[in-house]
Amino acid sequence: MSKVEQLIQSKQFEEAFELLRTLDDPNVYKDLNLVMCFNDVVREYDEYGSLEFLDGSTKDGYFQGASEEDITYTFELNSDNINVIINIVKKIEEIKKGKKNIIIKYNELPEFIDEYYDSNSYETFGNTFHIKGLKIDEKLYSSNDIYDSGRWDGDYSSQQYDYDDEMILADTTEREFGTMSSPSSVDWYFE
Repeated sequence: MSKVEQLIQSKQFEEAFELLRTLDDPNVYKDLNLVMCFNDVVREYDEYGSLEFLDGSTKDGYFQGASEEDITYTFELNSDNINVIINIVKKIEEIKKGKKNIIIKYNELPEFIDEYYDSNSYETFGNTFHIKGLKIDEKLYSSNDIYDSGRWDGDYSSQQYDYDDEMILADTTEREFGTMSSPSSVDWYFE
């Protein structure tokens, strides 16, 4: 068993990372991946389809929506990403300890080799229809439920996640109505 693996097993994470960072040997990273887990992440999307308007016309466009997902990212450790990963892992550990005012954003992550999404719920918002970037007023198309009446043909398979760069993976900022994320909603481990 390597020194790094011994430190990890004994939960001496900072020492293990420091050893990884200072060892000038590419083989030390071989077959050592790190997984980060974020639960209840809100991802925004555009759902595309065609919508029948009240005047009988049909127009192509999209509604915006949001899904709540559990997401895991797998990183292959290397000398280029180790410092960034160490900083994010430190944030995760602080969140797990209950520290407030910590935010982890998607655009902080280094390149990953795998991502897995598990959707808990999603909602497409029918209050504003978009056609080529223009917002169309709900009064022009809304009477009864556009989904149940079949006047909208978009579905889950047409959703495109165009907003991930701005996505917040974890947030323990205190707000008037509590926090957005619980300390148990993040984790990390080696595999």
